[in-house]
Amino acid sequence: MNTTKESNFQYTNPRITKFNYIFTELSDGQCTINMKHKKSIEKISENEAKVTLNMIISANGDSSPFEISFSVEAKFRWKDFDVDTVSMLLSQTAPSLLVGYARPIVAMFTNSSGITPFNIPMIDFTKEPIVNFSEL
Repeated sequence: MNTTKESNFQYTNPRITKFNYIFTELSDGQCTINMKHKKSIEKISENEAKVTLNMIISANGDSSPFEISFSVEAKFRWKDFDVDTVSMLLSQTAPSLLVGYARPIVAMFTNSSGITPFNIPMIDFTKEPIVNFSEL
C-alpha cells in the first residue's frame, strides 16, 4: 500500500455565494436541459487565487420544470508549480472541483421538487481558453 501524499495544489472549503431556484409545473413534454457557465479567476498573491464558477441550468421552451442559477467559489493555493501548470490548474481543475461541490446541492433541490434529481454531468473545461495566471 502506498503512503498518501498531500498535493501541492490545495483549496479552501468551497462556498455557495448565490443560489436561485425556480420550479414550475411539469408539462406533458420532455425537457432539454441547457447549462451555461462562466468562471473567473482573481489573483490574491503569487501562490493564491480565488476561482468563482457561475452556472445557469434550465430547459428549452416553456416546458422547463426548473431553473437554477448559482455561484460557487473557493481559494486555491499551490507551491512548486510553474506558471503554465498553475494557469492550467486554475482554468481546468479548479472549476471541476467547484462543480463537484455544487452537484449534490442541485440534485437535492430538484429531488425535493418531486422530479427526477438532476445531476450535473462532468464538464470538459479543457476545451476552453486557459487563463494565464501571470497576466492577472
